[in-house]
Amino acid sequence: ATSATLLCNCERTCTRVQQPKLARLSAVETEPLGQTAHPQVTLPYIVAQYIEACTILRFEMWRFPLPNPANAVASCGFRSFAFLVVLLCLPLQAESTMVSHTGFLIDVYCWNLPNHEALDGHLLHENPERHTVKCLRDEPSCRNGGFAVLEQLSNGTYSIKYSFDNEGNERALALIDSTEKNDNLIVTVSGEDDGSGVLKDVSFREGAAPPRCEAPQGQFPCSEPLTIGNLTMHWRLVPKSSGSPKQMVDLKVVAAPGLEYKYFALGFGKLMEDSEVVVGFTADGAALADAYRLPYWSPPTAACTDCAVSDWSFSSTTEAGQTLQFTAELPGGDPFATDDNAWVIYAHSESSAWKVGDSGSHHDQRDWMLVDWAGGLGNATAAAPSPAPPPSSDLSCTLSTVADMDCQLRLTDQLVAHWKVGDESVTFVLEAAQGTDPRYLALGLGSEMDQSRVVVGFLQDGDVPAAKAYLLPKYTSPAEDSCATASQGCPFSDMSYANGDVAALRFTVAMDTAASPAATSMVWSLGSRDWPATHTERGAVKINLASGTATKIESPLKTEHTVHGALMVTAWLVLVPTASAIARGAREMLGAPNWFYAHAALQLLAGVLFVAGIAYAMAEFDSQDIPKAHKEVGVLVLALWVVQIAAAVFRPDNHGQKNFCVPPEWRAGWLMVHRAGFLALMVLAACNCVTGAMRYDDIHGNGVFKLLTYIFLGAFGLLFALIEVNNAKQDKSKMESAAATNCP
Repeated sequence: ATSATLLCNCERTCTRVQQPKLARLSAVETEPLGQTAHPQVTLPYIVAQYIEACTILRFEMWRFPLPNPANAVASCGFRSFAFLVVLLCLPLQAESTMVSHTGFLIDVYCWNLPNHEALDGHLLHENPERHTVKCLRDEPSCRNGGFAVLEQLSNGTYSIKYSFDNEGNERALALIDSTEKNDNLIVTVSGEDDGSGVLKDVSFREGAAPPRCEAPQGQFPCSEPLTIGNLTMHWRLVPKSSGSPKQMVDLKVVAAPGLEYKYFALGFGKLMEDSEVVVGFTADGAALADAYRLPYWSPPTAACTDCAVSDWSFSSTTEAGQTLQFTAELPGGDPFATDDNAWVIYAHSESSAWKVGDSGSHHDQRDWMLVDWAGGLGNATAAAPSPAPPPSSDLSCTLSTVADMDCQLRLTDQLVAHWKVGDESVTFVLEAAQGTDPRYLALGLGSEMDQSRVVVGFLQDGDVPAAKAYLLPKYTSPAEDSCATASQGCPFSDMSYANGDVAALRFTVAMDTAASPAATSMVWSLGSRDWPATHTERGAVKINLASGTATKIESPLKTEHTVHGALMVTAWLVLVPTASAIARGAREMLGAPNWFYAHAALQLLAGVLFVAGIAYAMAEFDSQDIPKAHKEVGVLVLALWVVQIAAAVFRPDNHGQKNFCVPPEWRAGWLMVHRAGFLALMVLAACNCVTGAMRYDDIHGNGVFKLLTYIFLGAFGLLFALIEVNNAKQDKSKMESAAATNCP
């Protein structure tokens, strides 16, 4: 920040002078995308600083006594030598420059994870625009680990351009807390670059500087040759101030002089299906143009009336050549985006005239291109998706990253399902994220565990990969040969499991894809213990194999299980302990008979909820074969509860009166039995609440009841401990007081 220089004057003092920070230029205002350097620290500048120090400044750090001329000469010589050393070392100091840079803001913690895969599952070096603000803001490791801004490399991937010091990280966090974006967080940073990679005294601005390709009407500052034919695409981003709240772009496609195409087309999209294109063509000597929304692997049947394009025109003359021009709404609205919205699709034909309908035209060539709409700085093209032959079924899904698969769907942050649709089968690959290291993966057909047919890839005999098919029972491990042959209704073949850097389960399902429903229900799971074992994660989805869309299948009876669990937790972990705490610890505070009325009312309400929970379970779902004897323990709790109610009704009177023929002398024994019965009842009920909460988590993948159960048990356990300690102290005090009173 500042450099200290030892200066001296030859009269009395040496002075340590701090070189002041030099005046900075505002890179945000003057050079949004460039670099602005400090004034050079030159020798005249240093000499001027020295003269100023010797003649004006008097910040005395060291004072040397000068008793004789010899000492004065030596002292001044030493001080001048020190100044010379400073001059010689000055060129070794790092020179700072003011810079500005625009890029994606990410957190350092996620960047340093294996393969730069963030906690939200996105690869930061490939798709930083998908990194969520929620991850940056809400994950403690991300929020407290520092931030950085990325730059795009020539190969299309990203690396860190700058990180920030503590002050810069605080400013980044302030921007993150205030942004309204969910992802795709682009910032422009300005600060001091001293060559260390850590930007200092940094300022932040959300969004980027005005795009280079933004220009007034009639100008086309950016252009890029298309990858096929002799065609060049020119464009300009329409300034937002022009009146439209949407980001509009003017496009112009120009053919090389001397060429005459029957037609050429340009539009937005990464896949043919649903892409909106404008076609310029010649018909009967006239140059025409129209807009179309493309179907999949077939010609359009009619012009588009609601496409987000306008003002299209096509000119074709011998002198000027051919030009297609139109205005369009930029998909996604963000010219800085590098996602699927940034792709264009185009085609041309020199041999076939443009036609629509069943006898439509066939392109000579077609291709895709990723466009840098904002910068247009010569890196507009990227590796286009390979034009695949028409697949066996209509697919408009996310393209698979597995070479021989068509589609993919991310099930969780750790699991991705891939598939390829054939005429009579579908091949699936279930892939775990690198570093997950599961002990088994499972995927199969069904909407719930019971009676689903699945393929499980697992490690046996230590670490030998294997894959087998199973018919799943309801709550127990499947039999080894439950789904071994087609006669057992097992539709699987070509099963394999690999567990190298990435764990992957592969198999083929025999399926009449033409007659199959649009949505196929599938169950999946992942386990961290040797198969067979309880799943670490599991779920069910309904997948449209054509579109790649998915709907999560909620576990059956989730609502019924939730109601039953809520009734039981409220009764046994809230109301009953509260009633007992009143009886054991609040008698003196509430006074008689108020404490008893409160105790009885809470017990009565708990009993009502308990009976309602049992009746609801019997009426709404099958309670057979539940693990951990949940049903059997519930029956025992019900029986003990009935005994406790009867004991409360026939309790011996505390005032010497008989109660239903029960003599008052039995009061002491009754209290012991009543309290012991309550303790047994609470232990069994609490255990059943724990096993029920665990089962709810297993079935529905939701740990809310486990969390509530442990919280209530811990809280009331601590409360009862305090109550009993206090009661023991009071009993001891009463005994001591009685002994003192009876002492002769």
